[in-house]
Amino acid sequence: MFTSCNYEWSKENIHYVKIWNGAPGLTILSTFFLIILNLIKLRDKIDIVHIPYTSNDILAFPGLFGKKFIGLPYVIMIHGGMTLEWKFKMLHQSFFDNANFIIAASERMKLEYEKRTSRAMKVIPPLMPFIKSGIPKDELKKKYGFDTKDIVILYLGSIWYMKGSDVLLDAFISLGHDYIKSNNLQLLYVGEGIYGETSMKDELQRKTIENNLSQYVKFFGSMPHEKVPEMYKIADIYVKPSLLEGSPVSLREAMFNGLPIIGSNVDGINTHLIHEKNGILFEKGDSNDLRNKLIQLIEDNDLAYRLGITAKNDYSKQYVFQNMISDHLKIYKEVINLKHNSVLVKP
Repeated sequence: MFTSCNYEWSKENIHYVKIWNGAPGLTILSTFFLIILNLIKLRDKIDIVHIPYTSNDILAFPGLFGKKFIGLPYVIMIHGGMTLEWKFKMLHQSFFDNANFIIAASERMKLEYEKRTSRAMKVIPPLMPFIKSGIPKDELKKKYGFDTKDIVILYLGSIWYMKGSDVLLDAFISLGHDYIKSNNLQLLYVGEGIYGETSMKDELQRKTIENNLSQYVKFFGSMPHEKVPEMYKIADIYVKPSLLEGSPVSLREAMFNGLPIIGSNVDGINTHLIHEKNGILFEKGDSNDLRNKLIQLIEDNDLAYRLGITAKNDYSKQYVFQNMISDHLKIYKEVINLKHNSVLVKP
C-alpha cells in the first residue's frame, strides 16, 4: 500500500509504504519517483497494481512505468475527474491503453471514459463497510453542542461549488430566522475545501455571520473517520446538493443509516434516489426548490420516517460490501492468470 495516509496500518498482510510525509520541499514530482523506486524495489512481491484514478492525477502514471519496464500488470479504478480535460492527452491514452482491466465507479463514469479511451469497462460501485454509532442520539447531540430537540440538517463532504455547498446555505437562509428558530433547525457542515477552494468555506461562514445565523449554522471541519458515524447519528435530515456527482459514498452511508435524504436531480444521485420513494430530489442549483423540499421533510414526520426506512432497505438490497470485494478479487485473479501472456482482460 503506497499511501500518504497517516493511519497506523497494523494488519500483517499490509505492507505499508508512506510516499508523502508533508516535509517542506517534498513535491509531487519527488513523490512520483518515490513510487517508481518502491515499485522496482518490491517488484518480486507484487503480482498486480491497483490504481485509483481521477483525471490529471500524475501519481497514477508510475503504474504505466511498472507495466512497461518491469512487467507489473495494473488495474485502473476510476472514481472522479469526469469534467476535466486531460492535460497530457497522449500519456493518459497510453495509461489506459496498457491497463489490464478498467473499473468505473458509476455508469456515468463508464460511459465518459469509454468514449475517451475506446476501452470497455466494468462498473463496480465503491463501497465501505459502514458502521453505526452505538452512542444514543440524544447523548451525541449534547456532546456536539446541540439541543435534543434540534432538527439537524447534515452536509458531509468537500465544501466547494461543484458540491452545491452554497446552494444549501442559501436555501437554509431563505427559510427565514423565525422559521429556523421556531422549528429548532440546525445546519451542520462537516468537511473542508478541495483543490485549493478553501475560500468556499470562508465565504459560507461570512454569509452565515452576515445573516445573523451563527447560532444555527455550524462548521465542524474535517472529521476523523472513526467519528463520521456519529455525524450521521446526530443528523435528522441529510442533504446532497451537488451540481455533478459520480458515485457518492456519503450518500450511500446516509442510506445505510436510514436518514431521510434530499439530493439534487443529477446523475450519480438520481441513480440512488427515487423521488418520494427513498428520498427527495430537487432541481440542481435551485435553492428555492431545495428550500421547499426542506420544508416538506421538516413538516411531514411520517414522510421523513418512511423515506429513511425505505432508503435503508434499498441500501441493504443493492449494496453489499462483500460482493464488491468478490468482484475485485475475480478481476485480480483473471489478470494474474494471464500475466505472462500480456493479455488485457475484457469486462
